[in-house]
Amino acid sequence: MPKLFAALLLLAVPFPAQASAWSTGRFVQWPVTTRSGEIDAPGLRVAVRLMNCGDGRPVGEACGAGDHYMTLTTAAPGAAPARVEGWAGLRWFVGIGALRPGDRRAGVILVTDGGGSGGCVEITVATPVDGGFRTTRIGRPGSYGLCRVEPEKLRWPRDLTGHGRGELVVADDRFDCAFTSCAATWTPPRVLALTDNGGEDVSADPALKPLYRADMARARAACERRTLEPAGACAAYVADAARAGDLPRAWAVVDAQLRRGCRVRSPDDCPSDARLPGGFRADLERLLRRAGYLS
Repeated sequence: MPKLFAALLLLAVPFPAQASAWSTGRFVQWPVTTRSGEIDAPGLRVAVRLMNCGDGRPVGEACGAGDHYMTLTTAAPGAAPARVEGWAGLRWFVGIGALRPGDRRAGVILVTDGGGSGGCVEITVATPVDGGFRTTRIGRPGSYGLCRVEPEKLRWPRDLTGHGRGELVVADDRFDCAFTSCAATWTPPRVLALTDNGGEDVSADPALKPLYRADMARARAACERRTLEPAGACAAYVADAARAGDLPRAWAVVDAQLRRGCRVRSPDDCPSDARLPGGFRADLERLLRRAGYLS
């Protein structure tokens, strides 16, 4: 039913007659009721098309019958056009703006929201280069690249480390559903630099310690105060501390929470999610090593 409703909306709305101005340096949701249009930005025009799976892309596992995907085609003076194509999704967010400090031409980012409960998105970037654009994809190949992403809250890439490149702050979805129910997942930040090969994980850069210290405070408060399912927040707190260089104190906090035992008033009938599990520290250490937080 949702696919049919979206399809009827797409067919019912005429193409915009002229290009619309676009707020740069942020992600703006493209109206699902607008099948086709053009965006005007300083020095750049972008043609937007919402396509049916089967129209230009075969129907299959990644693009089901009745689904839609978006394409963006750039036009800029002195630059060869670039085509940005997303996966099938339910919502699309388009961003236009400088991707690196000092860029004279704007780049384009397409965020496709898959619509599932995990908040999984695909991010495709068109970066200005000499004579045109370079198109890359952020995240894991072969599927939606990143999960636990809220496109409405995603901030435009900034040079957070001082290396003269755009960097995105996303959730580290390797913690997703790892220690709690998926609904109670708590993820530390992850910083991805926009590079020639897509998104390079630069989270271990010392320049990012203030980012992790700020998240540490929030995660520690939840780790110590949550009555049910505290393990996710405790895991994120230790991960933040590893990035911020404050790991011994974080382990001490976790050990105190393990000794605390049941967090409800009926310890004789304690729910399993009202305490940190006995093997929590060992399980967390394994994840931290696997994810590169610990050497």
